[in-house]
Amino acid sequence: MFWIGFTKEPLPDWAATNKEAKDQAARLGYDKEVENPAFNLHGHKVLAKGKTRAAGAHNAEPGEVGRVGLLKLGIAEERFVSHWWTWDEKDYVDHWREALSRALVGRPSALVVDMTTPTQSSCLNWWPMWRVRDELVFHNQLFFFKQHGIRSPRLDLTHLFSLIGGRKTHNEEGEPTSEWFVPASDVEKFLKSPIRD
Repeated sequence: MFWIGFTKEPLPDWAATNKEAKDQAARLGYDKEVENPAFNLHGHKVLAKGKTRAAGAHNAEPGEVGRVGLLKLGIAEERFVSHWWTWDEKDYVDHWREALSRALVGRPSALVVDMTTPTQSSCLNWWPMWRVRDELVFHNQLFFFKQHGIRSPRLDLTHLFSLIGGRKTHNEEGEPTSEWFVPASDVEKFLKSPIRD
């Protein structure tokens, strides 16, 4: 299963009191525990034992404009906030479709889920992906502009994609990197489906 798009959920009201915020999170299902998705451990896909909490997935502040998005990678679901500082809804959707098409043919690519520039933030939130045989492999990363010497308020996505590099299955400490595997056929099916809200 693969899907990416926007939900009808309102942006969380972070100005609410703690109790109100917890109640809102419960109503929207952000406080539910979900099984960890399959990930790669020493070359083998495994289902992680334990739970992860979906709470706190959003990072919108009062007065910010954007939408809550949802990324489905197999059984895993990740909510995010896409700010409309640089891109609007159509820009995100067009980018996602193009990025997925690039990844399917083996070109460096990533799903940008919160597009910001160096003048707006220190990083952007994206999901680099790699084609591995009949699957796409996804990682979730913050791309820090300063680390790559990027200062311009105008970003060239093709250049950013070239910085993704090869897929790394372990971090610098030698621990397995969290990875999500989706059949390429599921992504192809998604791209053939009509865009829906």
